[in-house]
Amino acid sequence: MHKVLFASLLLICCAVARRSSYVRPPRVSDTIDGQPRVKILPQPTNVELGSSPMVGLIPNYKSKFSFNIQHAYTDVEKDMLTKAFKRYNEIIFYDQTIREQGERVCDSKVITCIYAVNVFIKSTASKIDLQLGEDESYSLQTTKNSIDITSPTIWGALHALETVSQMIVLSDPHGSPAYAIQTEMNLPITITDSPRFPWRGLLIDTARHYISKQKIKHIIDSMTYIKLNTFHWHVVDDQSFPIEIPSLPELSNKGRYSPLAVYTPDDIKEIVQYAFERGVRSKLIISY
Repeated sequence: MHKVLFASLLLICCAVARRSSYVRPPRVSDTIDGQPRVKILPQPTNVELGSSPMVGLIPNYKSKFSFNIQHAYTDVEKDMLTKAFKRYNEIIFYDQTIREQGERVCDSKVITCIYAVNVFIKSTASKIDLQLGEDESYSLQTTKNSIDITSPTIWGALHALETVSQMIVLSDPHGSPAYAIQTEMNLPITITDSPRFPWRGLLIDTARHYISKQKIKHIIDSMTYIKLNTFHWHVVDDQSFPIEIPSLPELSNKGRYSPLAVYTPDDIKEIVQYAFERGVRSKLIISY
């Protein structure tokens, strides 16, 4: 009996002590370093939002919304932007069954309709490169009917498009789904952003664990979602030699895990180009 009473008393004391030491977690602040907290990763360097509620709606996302190149100096930049526009159109407007709203909703005093994303690249360099120290900054502004992006380089413009894709969400405020800018982000919106760190990388090790070409592309896609810019590819080590070298075929024939676990020269070129077009430079690591 005494043992039961003692155990009960001990449990009560522990519970009281635990309760008294409990500290309520702090409330999540609406700001980060003095800037409005927004649902964009990573948090932009500087964000300015409108002082009164104003929603940015994309009413005709199929018939009238467009991505436009206002200025790009080289054909390579224009081609990269055109491909990026196609990618982000599919990412942003992922559900094509959503009914268009029509322009009548734009008459509201608290709704402005967005019809375009305009991109202006200031660089006049004849050749583009992606090396450490490249300017990846951008500025983004919402005007009456558009989102305007300005960047010194194609790399900043690609980051800005990623920011746009996170700003626009599928909203359902009144039982009528529509694509719109996050309701927490009152218009007009001004964002100026640049990376905190010039080298932002991710490493995969296909020497020890073979990863298919398609899966590697998916990994590179995921890197762009948080604006990483360096793809470390540890491709060869003691465990395997999965690179096919035409002049030395026995290296991969005897060093690969299986006949399918191999990367041809064309595979490697394709992956490197795939990353480059998304603002990610590739660093292949061969250990021996």
